[in-house]
Amino acid sequence: MMPFAPSDLLTNAIVGGDGKSNAALEDVRGRHPDVDGALTSSARAGDLLLKCERSEIDKINAYADELSAVERDPFEGAHEAPCAVEASSVRACYSANVSDVTACRDLVEKYRACGRTALRKFIRRERAAA
Repeated sequence: MMPFAPSDLLTNAIVGGDGKSNAALEDVRGRHPDVDGALTSSARAGDLLLKCERSEIDKINAYADELSAVERDPFEGAHEAPCAVEASSVRACYSANVSDVTACRDLVEKYRACGRTALRKFIRRERAAA
């Protein structure tokens, strides 16, 4: 069976401890004078690839977080329905003013404004106020 690695492959066993003072290393440098430059540029290319990979992973994680936020209920954590206080005050006003429903005009306007705000927050997927 033919070995996969070239016969002059530099391994830690061949090179030794510091990797600089070995006859095998000098022999390879003699046969391949550009080996140091090639190794340096290869290391540089590897660093750039790792940097790009980290950037891509960060982008993917940010996108996954964004998708998770969109999928969650925007009113999650709210302890009561949006505008519940305004709705109950309008009901109480109508009960108290059966003969004059126009007396509740200001409360109805506040309830309507609250409803529009809640709808905008729902559309933007923002969390509703508790």
